[in-house]
Formats: sequence, structure tokens, C-alpha cells
Amino acid sequence: MNPEILTLIKSFEPDSKNPKERYSEFLYYCYYNLDKMINNYKFKDFDRELLIKYILVHKKEITIQLSK
Repeated sequence: MNPEILTLIKSFEPDSKNPKERYSEFLYYCYYNLDKMINNYKFKDFDRELLIKYILVHKKEITIQLSK
């Protein structure tokens, strides 16, 4: 899995126990925290659009990771 996504998953704290809702919360979290992370030292060279597309395409994998 993409290392940026794994970093986002580790820093994400869901409110919901439902996997579908948790995934939606994660999308919201990613969208609003990408600007902060871009300015941070962690994510200097990546394409935001590609990362969002990756999250959408790999929904099942991410949902499994969020359920751990």
C-alpha cells in the first residue's frame, strides 16, 4: 500500500464503528488534512490528485486497514 496512505491511516482516529462510515470519515480527513501535510516535511513530492484517486480506487484495502 502507498506509504502516504499508511501514514494517514495511522494518524486517523475514527468516530464511527461502521466500516462504510469510517471510510467516509477517512476521505473527509484526508481531504482536509492534505494541505497541512503538504506544508509539513512528510509530503513534499507527491500529486494530491493522484493520492485522492488512489484512495477511491483502493477502497476495499483501505477499509480493511481502517478496521484493524
